[in-house]
Amino acid sequence: MLRPVDIHKSYLKHLNDFAKEHVVTISEDICNEHGAVIITKGRQLDEQLSEKISNHNLKVPLERCIKLNRRFDGSALFHGYEQVFKNYPDINLFHQRWNLQSSLKSACRFYHEFPLVVQKITILKNAMPRLFKQAIYSAYISLAIAKQLDAPEEECSAAFLAGLVHDIGILHLDTSLVTTKGEYTPEQWHAMQRHTLIGHDILKSIEHMPNVIAKAVLEHHERVDGSGYPFSKKGLELSVMGQIIGMADTCIALYRRELAGKNLGIDSLLPILQLNPEMYCRKVFHATVTLINDIQWPSKRTYSDEKMPELMSRLKLENEWIHHDYSVLYGLVTSVRPHLEESKRSAMLTNMAQRIHQCLVGSGILQKEHNEWMLNSFVSHNPEDFIAIERLEVMYGEIKWQMKQLKKLLFLLWKNQHLKHPELDVLVKKGLLQIEQYHKHHTEPELH
Repeated sequence: MLRPVDIHKSYLKHLNDFAKEHVVTISEDICNEHGAVIITKGRQLDEQLSEKISNHNLKVPLERCIKLNRRFDGSALFHGYEQVFKNYPDINLFHQRWNLQSSLKSACRFYHEFPLVVQKITILKNAMPRLFKQAIYSAYISLAIAKQLDAPEEECSAAFLAGLVHDIGILHLDTSLVTTKGEYTPEQWHAMQRHTLIGHDILKSIEHMPNVIAKAVLEHHERVDGSGYPFSKKGLELSVMGQIIGMADTCIALYRRELAGKNLGIDSLLPILQLNPEMYCRKVFHATVTLINDIQWPSKRTYSDEKMPELMSRLKLENEWIHHDYSVLYGLVTSVRPHLEESKRSAMLTNMAQRIHQCLVGSGILQKEHNEWMLNSFVSHNPEDFIAIERLEVMYGEIKWQMKQLKKLLFLLWKNQHLKHPELDVLVKKGLLQIEQYHKHHTEPELH
């Protein structure tokens, strides 16, 4: 667990980087945990002062003792959205269809009312541009979902703000964790989960900040089926706004992970979301589906007809990959589950495994008929059938990702010695090794 000094050290590094190009002024005396002044107000932050601050626990959070001379305020935020609509026709089509201009203006003005939030978003933009973009889009989708649910204007603005700040806790995590390339290790994945708690605590401390926003940030990785974190809450234990932010965050993550590199449109999110409808609050899920479905999107192909045989070969291999990993993981979870002590992780393991099981059974992708459909669609040479096959690649990608998360959780339980029986310890170790060995000998061909 991160100590207070670790939390402000991470944010201090981002402030120091910002101060290399802009002015960061110490606006209030910075005091250590005992109340002794270590930096007097009026000075400008530099590396020497940063080093001095980093050696202390602070009485008042660092962000309350500084001011930025350049801020990404409400006006800049709205202008940023106008540029997005200008540059991305699909998003502009969505914006016009759902008439979001007036609500977006109100939401940007609401954001401007909270200087500490403006500070966080300004630093996020400078320190983590990719995460900043995700925050911008998450806020926008959260606004659209709230409006689709006929929420009052102030609730729509609150959903927007919650979507914008849902990941600000990451600014306070170890920077080496944030800059990790590729997939997280199970340990890193567990450490990253603390960002919801940190973000919640920051927002709770802001005067006049609606409590529903802090709660939504805390819950945005929770899922209705209990497979989320940090508390594995489920169903009616969760706020609707938390589920709105979770859905928006999911849409952005899915688009970045599965669609962006394939030149696919927003409508390609639908088959992925429909894999696990039980994960989401029902009315939030239906509102999101309506927002996407009720637009005549331009048809897009990812691969030429000449590349389809290669895609089919890869999908066949991926189907075998999914079938193998599912068989091993489901067997392991079934074996260890009765012997686990009650905990958040054991609950998450149970709920996550059940979700993947329902997804695979419901989609039918492990059935013989599924492969027959793929073959018949391929030989038909019908453009619509080819589009359906291309969307299947996206579905497979999401299922594989979910199984990787299950494997990481199982690894954490094994590594942290939650498995009290030696034979179960050996069973899990062998199973995880079996998956690793299988993938070494069954690599996917690349499409060129």
